[in-house]
Amino acid sequence: MTMFYTYIHTRKSDGQVFYVGKGVRNRATSSHGRSTYWARVSSKHGFVTNILAHWPTEEEAFLHEKFLIACFNDMHAPLVNMTLGGEGASGKQCSPETRKKNVYCTLGNEASA
Repeated sequence: MTMFYTYIHTRKSDGQVFYVGKGVRNRATSSHGRSTYWARVSSKHGFVTNILAHWPTEEEAFLHEKFLIACFNDMHAPLVNMTLGGEGASGKQCSPETRKKNVYCTLGNEASA
């Protein structure tokens, strides 16, 4: 059974939350398939991963991700999230040709949040 989770990334330099995500397997600790904005913050400050909750379904994880993003936005946290959450699909399978062309398309969908 796949277990989904929600997580945050905080800046190593000052503990400020800068990213909220939903993941499966090793997505929370992976730096692959992230936005340029995420990469810049991570490169400058480093990042720490905190798993906040585990969920039996992806839908529940997406709902929690959306809730967390809304809360951190209300607190004016400097999030680098490009959306309000709830997007993506775990386990996307792509052809070898597509994987060579697109870093967001990996086996196990480790590149999606």
